[in-house]
Amino acid sequence: MLKKYFSSYGQHNISQDGFGLFGELINQTAFLHRVVVKEDDRGKGIGLKLIKDFIAEARRKGCKKVKFALDPTLTNRDKKIFSKLGFELVDEKNQFMKKRFN
Repeated sequence: MLKKYFSSYGQHNISQDGFGLFGELINQTAFLHRVVVKEDDRGKGIGLKLIKDFIAEARRKGCKKVKFALDPTLTNRDKKIFSKLGFELVDEKNQFMKKRFN
């Protein structure tokens, strides 16, 4: 699934496929910009799978951490998912989270 959607600001047909992940790797940091899942497909684990695949790919490419800014539209459930994946809030004002690899 990831190979089709993982890119650096690539073109994705969200309306056709129903989901996508937008991210990039810069030096040893992976930046997760956006995860999109159509409303009808939410709650099926698609977003979680995309994020886990993104993290795994970042590790394979030698990244030491993943960073992202929380979208103000994220629900508390979404935030709990990121916490369970090991992300921590580092800047409460700007809602910025990161995950470091061991």
